[in-house]
Amino acid sequence: MPSSRELVQEWIAALTILGDSSLTPRERTDLVAQVIPPPTLEVRISTPLPSEDMTAIQDAFSQAGWLHSRKTGVHLLVENQLIAWLSGETGETREQILQRLALTLDAQLGDD
Repeated sequence: MPSSRELVQEWIAALTILGDSSLTPRERTDLVAQVIPPPTLEVRISTPLPSEDMTAIQDAFSQAGWLHSRKTGVHLLVENQLIAWLSGETGETREQILQRLALTLDAQLGDD
């Protein structure tokens, strides 16, 4: 399980990728998917299950992964817009804002 610090680092990396105007939207999406992959869950079942139950479990995991991806996409979209507004209001570059955010969160997390 990733630590809070690792999760913050992934998130900052994803926000950095989204601001990279040298990449196409598709390249940004692909890179973000590499940085924040959907969670993987493992379930060990010792008793054989009927195929309908196994299918239901697989479908539930698939839906959970899909929901995670959708939520991550929405969060990144909103955060990207908030950073753009903050940049416009403060005159700081996106990179400066992300660096300050990373340093502030790192300090808040302490030794995690």
